[in-house]
Amino acid sequence: SGVKDAEDFRFRDTFEQVYFKRPFLKWYQLAGNHDWYGNVSAQIEYSKKSDRWIFPNYYYSHEHQIPGTSKIAEFIVIDTTIFCEQSEEMKKQLDWLEAKLESTSAAYVFVAGHHPVWSASYHGNSECLVERLLPLLVQYHVTAYLCGHDHNLQHISSNKPGLDFIVSGSGAKLNRVFVKEG
Repeated sequence: SGVKDAEDFRFRDTFEQVYFKRPFLKWYQLAGNHDWYGNVSAQIEYSKKSDRWIFPNYYYSHEHQIPGTSKIAEFIVIDTTIFCEQSEEMKKQLDWLEAKLESTSAAYVFVAGHHPVWSASYHGNSECLVERLLPLLVQYHVTAYLCGHDHNLQHISSNKPGLDFIVSGSGAKLNRVFVKEG
């Protein structure tokens, strides 16, 4: 159910103490539906307290050079809870995303959000993402869309060349995947 504030014990108990043996790892965060049951802004605030907890805003991007190459991979993180609302913040995020996709020169572009566009599992497809996000992913030749929400692992290949959908949400429990062809 999310955290209450930036001092919430869950940062210590479920993050810092669990991953303390790997202090060099950075964790790039995004908000999921359960985070919204709590205080998402507290998670953003926690970024100021931890060098490893990277969550500068509800939506943001970061680039990484692929080792041994001169190629760049850009990760564009969105908040799909906001994305599926009818609000001014949704419109602001949508405009930001389109500008980001239009201006990137990265060799590989990954968009990450909590909810899946397509899913062969319990929650199914996210119609608001099919309607609003999918056209941008196709138009700007995004390499892959990364998400969670469904509690399993899925790799869905699109009929659009080069666009894959990766669901990695099996950290807490496991839901069945329904095999679909086509």
